[in-house]
Amino acid sequence: MAAVLALAVVGGVVKMLSGGGSSQTVQTAQTAQTVPAAPAAPAAAPSPAVPPSDSGNSNPFRNAVAATAPSPERSGPDPIVGCYMWFTNGPVVIRSNHTVAGGTFTANWKVLNAANRTYQLLWDEHPAENVMISLDQNSLSGGDQYGVRDSANRMAGNGGLVGIWNWTGLVQGLVTVRPDGSFQAGPASGVWSGTWQSLGGSGFRLTASTLPKDTLTLAADSSRLSGKDNYNIAISGVRTEPCSVN
Repeated sequence: MAAVLALAVVGGVVKMLSGGGSSQTVQTAQTAQTVPAAPAAPAAAPSPAVPPSDSGNSNPFRNAVAATAPSPERSGPDPIVGCYMWFTNGPVVIRSNHTVAGGTFTANWKVLNAANRTYQLLWDEHPAENVMISLDQNSLSGGDQYGVRDSANRMAGNGGLVGIWNWTGLVQGLVTVRPDGSFQAGPASGVWSGTWQSLGGSGFRLTASTLPKDTLTLAADSSRLSGKDNYNIAISGVRTEPCSVN
């Protein structure tokens, strides 16, 4: 009887080892089939496109535009540049370097208003009027180095240059000449003032304290300059050709 029981136990063990565990294996497989798979990780977002660098002219589109774009035009000399016959019947040359030459006289020019074609010429030499007084001491006449002609009649004073004169020339109107060696247009003030000196005999020189300053407009066809100076004298010049100037 004991031998039979031993055989039964051994048979059970062998059965368990050979097939008894199949139910656990099936259950495990079924469990693996019923467990849902983990969701797949989302695909990475595409990186934004990076435009190519311009270094080394690597952008073909921009290079093509640059190759077809017209180059900026180089500006030429100012329209005022050229040669003129001045109202004093002398030649005046206006250069692109903003200098002016008129015989022995020099000046500098600048643009006041490009749209209106207005300019300013500032001459380097103070006007000096050399005049002679008449024998009766009642009138004078003369002119300056710029070609301006002067004349005047005495309004007050006994003799010599000191007194009040009714002037025509560099200025129009009354000019007061003082004993202290000064003069001034008008009884109190004016655009013309300076100092005077005797040249001996009936000759005198009146030197202005301010430089001549011409305010001029260039014609639309660039053929003529016209305007006036700070002494209210009309100034003009007509362009002449040929002209070799830069």
